[in-house]
Parts: sequence; C-alpha cells; structure tokens
Amino acid sequence: MSSVVADMTTFEVGAYQTRGCYLGQKFSTQKRSIKEIQGLEWWVEYYPAGYDYNSQGCLSCELMFSGPVSVKYNVYFEDIDFYYHEDKLIDDHNTVQQSTFSARVPDFDWVCRLDSPVTRSKVKNLKMIINVEFELPVASPLPAVSYTEQCLSDEKIVLAMDDGNVEISKELLTQGSPVFDAMFMHDTKEARSNRVEITDFELPTVQAFVDYCNGSPLDSVPFDVLMEVMRFSEKYGIEDLSDHMQSYFAGQLTNDNIWALAHYADTYERSKLMAACLRYHNANRNSMRPTTPEETKIEMMLFNYPYRKNRK
Repeated sequence: MSSVVADMTTFEVGAYQTRGCYLGQKFSTQKRSIKEIQGLEWWVEYYPAGYDYNSQGCLSCELMFSGPVSVKYNVYFEDIDFYYHEDKLIDDHNTVQQSTFSARVPDFDWVCRLDSPVTRSKVKNLKMIINVEFELPVASPLPAVSYTEQCLSDEKIVLAMDDGNVEISKELLTQGSPVFDAMFMHDTKEARSNRVEITDFELPTVQAFVDYCNGSPLDSVPFDVLMEVMRFSEKYGIEDLSDHMQSYFAGQLTNDNIWALAHYADTYERSKLMAACLRYHNANRNSMRPTTPEETKIEMMLFNYPYRKNRK
C-alpha cells in the first residue's frame, strides 16, 4: 500500500521565446525537492519554439527527475483550452529520468508563426501550470495480512526444519503460494503426509512467515530474519508477502541495511526496491562507507547499475 505527495510548479513561456531564432533552445525551471522522498528533485526543461525542425511550432517539454519514481502529472495553460495528463512509472534507473511530451497549444501555435514584431508585441505570455503526484513507499510498520477468516478447513500442514517444526493451515499455505498449491494438488509425498521438509530455511524464518499468514505484523522481527523471509517468499512465489516487505523497506533504508537490500533487489530484479536503493545511494553516498569486500561490490553495482541494465 502506498500514499502520494503532491507538488506543482508554475512558470511563464514568453511570446518572444517562440521566435524561430529560439528553435532548439532549452529553458529550465528551478529544481524542486520532495522532502518525503530522500534525494529526489524534479524540474521542467522546455523548448518553446520546438525541439528541432520537425517539431517547429510545437512546445516540447520534459519533466526531469533525479531518480526513478512513480508519478502522475497534468499540464495546462491559464486562459487556454489545453490539458495533458499522464500516469507513469519511471524506473529505468538512469542518473536522471525524464517524461516527455509535446503539444500544439491553441493560440500558442499561432504565436509561433507570427512574423510581425508589432503584432507579436500584443501577444501575452503563456502561463504554464504542472501538477505532479509522487507515489511514496510505505514507511509505517510492516503490515499484517490475515487469510484466517477466509479459511474453510482446519486441516494442518507441518513445515519441518532441521531446528524445529511449525504447523499452518493447509488453506492458508496454498492460497498464498502457487508453489505450495501445486505441491498439494498432486499425488506427492507432501500431499500424502501433510508434511513439507524445508532444508534451506531455519525455524525463525518459517515461524515469521506463518505468523504473517495468521495476521501478525512483522515489524518486531529482526532484520536478518526478515531478509530470509523475503528470500522464502521468492522461492515459494509468495508475491503478496514480497510486495509488502519491499514497500516497507523502501521507506526504511539506512547506511547499514542498504547493502543487503540492494543485493536482494538486484538478485531478484525487484525494480521498486532497487529504485529506492538508487535514490538513497545517490543522496547519501558521501556518508556511506562499505566495510567488507562484498559491500564494496554492491556499491560498485549501484554505481554501474544504469549502464549494465542498458546493455541488457
């Protein structure tokens, strides 16, 4: 679950800027910071006379963002019948992101083609308004999701680890995981015995998963166990749990946990969590100090991530 924060910018496009001599010339607004998203700035770059000869007579605008972001925006001009909007997830992980649009605005197109300085001097400047909504990661305690009320059966499954066992409702286990669901839909050893041997996770990890399914929040669970819970969710295809935890950690990044979270996001190609890691790294890299060779590799991955992704 996420929330949004709104911002806006207003600026004038001068009639003189639409002359042919300004074709291809870029103008920029001041950068605006979004305090709720650390390290994020946004601004507008625009070409009043057109970006090139093919776009002459069109206003070309680019909304610029200092990092990946999920954003909605709308654009309109004061006293002119023009409106443009877009809902976009920008997560390419380049150093600077952009969302581009070009518009042939009523009257503005006419202004572009006026040659008479006398007539042009009578034309008013155009006031442009851009409203933006940014999606925020959840920074509240890890949410709990309970399927208990939906369960119709009391049949139990034993999840057996080397260091202990834990029971879970069969219906709870299978409805959240396509892997477990397939396991119990066929004549398998697990289906016959109602027992699943789990050899690569320890009891605290699986217990936290079962508690989550039963409606208990995970915010009091130690970080290292939460990381294992996320890995558990990946192995067994528990997308709901994975999405919850990514949203939580995207708003809880620190200089200490970013290394493990960035490695997880890269390994499992989790773009939203990686976007948050890249923003955090960009804003705090001067104070971040890798303390192990593995952390140094992860920092180099964060530096090189945009270029590596673009080569795929």
